[in-house]
Amino acid sequence: MSVDMLTVNELEDEIDTENKYSSLWKSPGAAKRFEMKEILGHINRVRYNSEYEIAVGTDSQYRGKYLFYITVIALWERGKGGTYYYRSEYHKRQGFNSSQKMRMFEEVGKTIEVANIIEQETGIKPICHVDASLSVKKEYTSSFSEQLKGYVISSGYDCVLKPESYAANCIADKHTKRKLRVKETI
Repeated sequence: MSVDMLTVNELEDEIDTENKYSSLWKSPGAAKRFEMKEILGHINRVRYNSEYEIAVGTDSQYRGKYLFYITVIALWERGKGGTYYYRSEYHKRQGFNSSQKMRMFEEVGKTIEVANIIEQETGIKPICHVDASLSVKKEYTSSFSEQLKGYVISSGYDCVLKPESYAANCIADKHTKRKLRVKETI
């Protein structure tokens, strides 16, 4: 079966190694994929409600010979919950992305890229969530978390690190760790 003939539910379990659908976003429970303009419309509808927080975050995971990125846009209404959209991208493993530190900078770059689109189209500055530990922790990412935070802040956005970075640390992480079937087109 070719990727073009898959339903949305079947796509949920397939890895799109050619990134045919990487410009489309999914939302849990939705039977379709969304274009960015639809998500921007959702953001514009909630923009005047001060109870909403808009966050963007990215996580990545190795899957065989591919590096799998999930970027999330989370719309959270304080005290009531929220929804989120996510998209996936796949890149073949290469020298540039085999280092965890470089991978983390790539994650932050993807987060900033989406935050820029949201700001340019809606005038709203989302909060950027980074999947890195605070510098006081003794984890690998804590040794360069201030650099990652500086990257976000120098791009003009507020930055949140673990454990508060739910868009990257929880939502995107959940989707990168899902069991998926790899289907390559020959």
